[in-house]
Amino acid sequence: MFTLQNVIRATLLRYQRLRGQHYISSTLIFISEIEKTLLSILLVFGEERSVIIGLKSIWKSILQEPHISIKICVVALIYVIQDNLTVLAMERLSVATFGVNEIHR
Repeated sequence: MFTLQNVIRATLLRYQRLRGQHYISSTLIFISEIEKTLLSILLVFGEERSVIIGLKSIWKSILQEPHISIKICVVALIYVIQDNLTVLAMERLSVATFGVNEIHR
């Protein structure tokens, strides 16, 4: 799911840049993280087969186990750095070079 999201995001960003429309990279990354959060919540709901049970599971994981939340925050920070570097690579590399690098990532 997240791989598909990254491919679509990269393709749309390239298309928009070719048309002359540029975005602030922090805005692009923020919207991308919101999409990932919503997709993750939907996956939890699907896994638990109930919205109420899914919300309870999220509540328990985030607020009742703070050591896990801290670990998740560290990973989230690494993803934000990775997304910033990906946007920078999309701006500076050719489409073919960027595609090959994404495959090897």
